[in-house]
Parts: sequence; C-alpha cells; structure tokens
Amino acid sequence: MAKKHGLSTDKGQYVKSVGYNISKLGNVSARRFYLGDVAAGPEAALTKAAQILSAWRDGVGVIEIDHKGERVRVWGSDPTALPLKPLAAASIDAALTAPASPTALTVGEAATAYLDGIKRRMDAKQVTHAFYSSEMFRLQRGIDLLGRNKPLAAIGTREVEAAVLALAARPMGKPNKGQKSPAKPLSVKSVKSYLSSLKWFLDELSKTETAPGTNTPLWNKPLRFDDFFRNNQPQLTAAERDTLLASDDAEADAFTVDELATLYKNADYRHRLWISLSLNCGFANMELNTLTVSQCVGLDADAGDAADDDGEAEEGEEGGSDGGGAGPADSPTPEKSKKKKKKRKQQPERMDTEEMDQREQEARAARSARQRRRQRCHCGSAAGSVAGSPPVPS
Repeated sequence: MAKKHGLSTDKGQYVKSVGYNISKLGNVSARRFYLGDVAAGPEAALTKAAQILSAWRDGVGVIEIDHKGERVRVWGSDPTALPLKPLAAASIDAALTAPASPTALTVGEAATAYLDGIKRRMDAKQVTHAFYSSEMFRLQRGIDLLGRNKPLAAIGTREVEAAVLALAARPMGKPNKGQKSPAKPLSVKSVKSYLSSLKWFLDELSKTETAPGTNTPLWNKPLRFDDFFRNNQPQLTAAERDTLLASDDAEADAFTVDELATLYKNADYRHRLWISLSLNCGFANMELNTLTVSQCVGLDADAGDAADDDGEAEEGEEGGSDGGGAGPADSPTPEKSKKKKKKRKQQPERMDTEEMDQREQEARAARSARQRRRQRCHCGSAAGSVAGSPPVPS
C-alpha cells in the first residue's frame, strides 16, 4: 500500500516528495517530508501525505516565483506547521492517486516520481546511493530546460529537441563556491551524462502506465526521439581540440622499437608471425583469430623438431667412447630422461606425408586465389604501401 502511493523509507521513517523548495542559491529541488516511523505502520503516513498533497494543490502555504524565465510554485512555509484539513478515509486514496493523470502531472512532479522509483531501488540494494544522488543532480538541468512547471502533456517533439540542442551546445557551468576563475562551458563528459539522464527519464515515462492495466503511457515519445539524442552530441571547440592534440593524451601508448625488438627476439615462431602481420599488414584480433594453417607458408614446425633431433644425435655421438653409443656417458640418467620427456611434450605432433601434401596444395590454391584478386582489383598501390611499411625489428 505504501509503495503503491510512492512512499519510500529513510532512517526508519516513511518519506514522500511533494512540491518544491527554493534554496538560498536559487536552485529548485523537490521537497521531502518525513511522515512517521515505519514501525507504526503506513496508515498514519498515508493520511499525512494525502493532507500535504491536498495543501499543495489548493495552494496552502504555496507561493509562485520567477525561475529561469517561468513561474514556479514552491513552498513558502512549512506545510506541516500549517493547519491541514482533515480527510475522510475514502478521500485519502483519491488524493494520493490524483497526480497520476497525465493532463495534471507536471514535468517536475514526473521527475519526482521517477527519482522516488530510483530511491526505492536503492533501498532494495539494487542501485547505490551514489547513483541515486548523481542521477538527481544530473536530471535537474534537463528538467529546467523542459520546464519544471509545464504540464507533461505539453512536452512534444519541439520541446524535446530544443532541450537536447541546448544541452549539446554546452551551456556555461556555474563556478564552484569560492572559485574566482571565470565560468567555463560544461565539459563534453558532463553534457553527455546530462543527456543520458534526460533520455532515461523520458524513456521511463513512456513505459509507465497512467494506472494499472490501462496500457496507456504517461507520456508518448516522439517518433524521432532516439535520433535527437543520437545525432546531437557535444563537440570540442577548435581551441580545445588543438590543446588535446598538443598534449600527451592525443595518442594511445605504443611499443618503442627497442621493446618490439625484445618481444620479437623472445617470441616463438607463431607469435613472430602475429607480430609481423600486425606491424606490416595491419592485422588485428579478428584477422589473427580467423587465420588458418593453410594460409601460412614457410612456417614448418617440423624444421625445429629436426634441429632438436640432430642436436640429440650429436650429443649421443660425443657421449660414446667407441662411436657405438655404449659408453657410460650415453647411459640414461633421471635428469636426461626428464629433459627428453619434457621435449617430447613441447614438440608438436608430426604430420604424415599425405596431410602435408594436402596442406601444401591448399596453400598453393589460396596463394593463386589471392594473386587473382590482386590482379582484378589493381591493388598495386596497396602492395606498395605494405612494402613501404617499417621492417620487423630483429
């Protein structure tokens, strides 16, 4: 019952946001009311919330001020200190559900209900308090641009586009308290976060029903809603772009020539292939992942195995006293046996003659196909650019 009417809990008490307050700095924010202990039950809290809502609608303790070019209703005094009119039990539910009408709901009231939903998710440990507070802060700019006191039904294509364009233009930010430097335009990162919060808020309104089971949203999105946010993004100024290019953050970190030489020296034949293709042919993860053995020529793993076999044979010849390999140096020791087993595990399996012939034929066919593609596409310039790439460090 309490959650149905937008009551959340904080510090062991029921809480509901009704109306707005004006701060000493001139900022308009939602007014939160603590309605009683949770242990006492929601009945008294719901009654008090209904009385405060009725006072807000009737203008009891409410004043109008000029805020950023429009009239905004705010609390002029604490409504809890005013004599609130008693409500019958039958009218309490009607008073709490009346703002759900899209014709009466304002943008500011819709934003308050949206933030109350995030607050309930925070109480359920679904989002953090940092997310809730940052979303509440970022959403205020978009609400002010749309018109906090404007009816939600009056927000259409033109109003949404105007708010998005005003944010994308990077308006001037307010200097921090005590800061003497002149005001600067909002950063690109900040504007993107404001646009994201505004989009999430409006998108949530289009998915919220006016009443359970009605299948009627509180607000209908314009047809080009997604295009407004996708195509209108904040941009760097020419001076900011020049400063970024002149800084060390303009390019990603890259390996030096000495580091590449060290990597190439300590890599095996497979990793040397990857390094060579990345440097000289521009191969990335996708190209390397789809590379097959049949597309590689001149990388015969058996050559390394043969070299190991020759080395073992030479060791055997040196160990034998009469050339027959029967001397004491040729007798197997536990250390030699472990080394040989380790070598066998590291050596790849040898391919039989038929498989090698088949792979060679596939490689030749692949080379012929590539040559035909080059001839058809006249890729002489591309071949020249690859040939002019820096050599692989040794």
